[in-house]
Amino acid sequence: MADLKLKDSFDTALTKFKTRLTPKELKDFEFTTLEDVQTTAIQIQKTQEVTRTNMNMTRIKSFLEAMEQFGSIVEVFLNANEFIAFIWGPMKFMLQAASTWTDSFDVLLDAYEQIGESIPLLMEYKKLFDQNEEMRTVLGLVYTDILEFHRRAIRFFFGKVWRQIFRSVWKDFKTRFHNQYHRDRQSLKKREEAEANQSYVVVIDWFAGASSNVEDHEAHRSIRKASKASGNWILRHPKIENWRESDIPVSSLLWLKGIPGAGKTILASVVIDECLKDAKNPTAYYYCKANDPSRNTCLSILKGLLSQLLSQCRVLVPFCSDKRMLSGEVVLSSTSLASQLIKLFCETLPKIFMVVDGLDECEPGQRKLFLSEITSLIARCDEQEPGRLRVLIISQDFKDIERAFSTLVSPPGVTSLEARDIKDDIRVFVLDKCSLLQHKFELSQKQTSGICDMTCIGSRGMFLFAVLVMENLNAQETRDQLYEEISEHHFPRGLEQAPLKCLEIQAAISIEPDRDTIDFESRKLRSHIHELCGSLVSILPGDRVELVHITARIHFAKSDIIRVAIVECGLAALCFRYLTFPCFKKDVTEPQLLNYALNGDFGFQDYAVAKWSQHVKAIVDAKDEVLGTDTDAQTAMNELIDSLEDFMICFSIETDQNSFPPASLAACEGFQESPLYDYLLGIWTHISSHENKGPTARNDISLSALNETFTRNRTLLEKSSPDRQTLQYFYGDRTFKCRKLTCYYFHEGFKDAKTRDHHLKRHDRPFSCEVPDCTIAEFGFASNKELEKHRRTFHPQPEDQMELFPVKKKTIESRWRCDLCNKNFSRGFHLRNHQLSHAGERPHVCSDCGKAFTRANDRKRHEKIHTRR
Repeated sequence: MADLKLKDSFDTALTKFKTRLTPKELKDFEFTTLEDVQTTAIQIQKTQEVTRTNMNMTRIKSFLEAMEQFGSIVEVFLNANEFIAFIWGPMKFMLQAASTWTDSFDVLLDAYEQIGESIPLLMEYKKLFDQNEEMRTVLGLVYTDILEFHRRAIRFFFGKVWRQIFRSVWKDFKTRFHNQYHRDRQSLKKREEAEANQSYVVVIDWFAGASSNVEDHEAHRSIRKASKASGNWILRHPKIENWRESDIPVSSLLWLKGIPGAGKTILASVVIDECLKDAKNPTAYYYCKANDPSRNTCLSILKGLLSQLLSQCRVLVPFCSDKRMLSGEVVLSSTSLASQLIKLFCETLPKIFMVVDGLDECEPGQRKLFLSEITSLIARCDEQEPGRLRVLIISQDFKDIERAFSTLVSPPGVTSLEARDIKDDIRVFVLDKCSLLQHKFELSQKQTSGICDMTCIGSRGMFLFAVLVMENLNAQETRDQLYEEISEHHFPRGLEQAPLKCLEIQAAISIEPDRDTIDFESRKLRSHIHELCGSLVSILPGDRVELVHITARIHFAKSDIIRVAIVECGLAALCFRYLTFPCFKKDVTEPQLLNYALNGDFGFQDYAVAKWSQHVKAIVDAKDEVLGTDTDAQTAMNELIDSLEDFMICFSIETDQNSFPPASLAACEGFQESPLYDYLLGIWTHISSHENKGPTARNDISLSALNETFTRNRTLLEKSSPDRQTLQYFYGDRTFKCRKLTCYYFHEGFKDAKTRDHHLKRHDRPFSCEVPDCTIAEFGFASNKELEKHRRTFHPQPEDQMELFPVKKKTIESRWRCDLCNKNFSRGFHLRNHQLSHAGERPHVCSDCGKAFTRANDRKRHEKIHTRR
């Protein structure tokens, strides 16, 4: 079918060209073909051979070839070849006219040669023209320019005086059209590059690799630059050096393990930077992160590595794009497909370096899956060419990782990060910081050396310890405070293993439950969160607050500094109190609502709406500590009961015990003797009932009345207002937010409605996967057919497999009998396993938790529980 838009552009150009032609020229041109031009060129060449005035006619070859391909492309889209005749006709005429004068003929041949070289061979772009209508506009531009060239050039070869004016006029003419064709070529090149870049962006979006990975690396690089302890010693470690530099390394897989807080991540960034210097061989890296589902799974690691490899090897964009189309997935959600793509890169590229830091921060099942995928890939690459794929894994010394490596045919190289390895870096860092202390507090050299020695010895190979101690000491204001911090009873003896937005933290602090309001002015923090918490927290992009390291989190959880269960009760009570404030009532006038907004009353709503149910779950899980008899526990319990009662009354949540299902009774059984029991049963039943409705419902607010007022409040914040500056002070500039509770953008938001609405389309696919842990369930499918294909592929039921492989049942005689209970068995080993149960023997022990079983199959079934965690 003809492209009407393209045909219009050709018709317009040809009509304009024809108006300048004489009737004779029209007649001569309209049926001219490529063969006519070639015949004319041959005749001219023969004549020149006779007169010995040969002018190298091969110069027109590039123009003829370019126009032939141009004609083939045009014929496909316009279903006509009449347009090309008006290229061949003028060319034939000008060759004949100019051949009578050597100077003009030489210049004309040179012009055709330059034009031919300026126009790309368009058959190379045929697929691009087929797929992209905008690209076809280039065809119209080329045609218009060729006709314009011929229209003006023809005029030179008419009349009696054309030989006299030719040299003076042709120079300007040549310059004008050289620029014109250069412009066309650049236009085509830019469009091609834009199309290729668009395909790349689409594939990168499909990979959905962690966008913060590169940002994290830059942050680690900045830490190194700010410290005199560079960590470069790791590059001189024999095993690292062999892995990185040898043509054939001792092992293509290297495991660097060490204690928490030893600075493993910073050392990983050192190795990554060194690998990145090798421009010939790509380097892909990944920083895992605990408690972040988008960064602590096997799939997320593979997708992060794929994103980086694709950025360095764009030749595979078309293949990845085809795989995206075939998969039918909005985002890459198949681990097996991600592995296939990684394998393709490994087979395409001569050598690849991969560095994965923090594998211990993934769940055991995800660690096992990733190690299985990556080790099998390394083994395959080593069979073809040892050292083609080189992988460095950095983690704590976890037994499951060690077990996974011990089963390999070719065990990895293992390097343990010992205290002696990093003691020099720690001392360099501490000496640098102690010099600041000495200057600030006017300390003697002996005092400064004492602090340095205390810190270095106390760190015991834990770089994080030294960092936190030095930042804490430098934060003191007086010498007495410094002495107090370094005194024996204050100076830390060790550090155990260890995001809410700043605006949300301020809003939470400003809540006054007794007055049902938020008082920002009276309760405003006069110092930044980072100043108050010091080195224990870091501020992430988006003004999100996070503990500086997982070691700090675990340290607080295990110490008496913070009682997590009591904090959970306090946060739950705060959420319940806040959600019953007047700003969440239905009968609020528009002026009242605006006043609440300008007072900052909506500052805590995103957190409270999304997280109140999670705090309830945490309370049920921590029942022993919640039900404590100490003053703190009793106070927290009373506050929780009062606030939960008001919350359930406000939103009409049922508290009748007769309507509670057995599952709720069992979950809350430990609270039977507590006054909290009736309320907890009611709220737990509500939460469970909502979550049992499936993944789509779980992403929605469970309370319809709360959903209505919450949506109303958000809509108000989105509206354009003369008080925009005040609203931005309380709520930031990303007020257009996703409505799905579990989505990152429910909290983070967007700066405009268009971007938010585009994001929402990903959620609004009507067919959702009902499997709870399915990674694509959040986005769903466009049709039931796609959903069924996904279900059969990733979640096959026994009946699906039975249909494919029907097996006729075979009756087996039971001839093995137990002497103790007369039970019959079809196999001797079944009988022997059964007899063990009479003897009370449990020889099969779980390698993860030590639990013993009578039968090996029972143990294997149990071990799958550890794998799924």
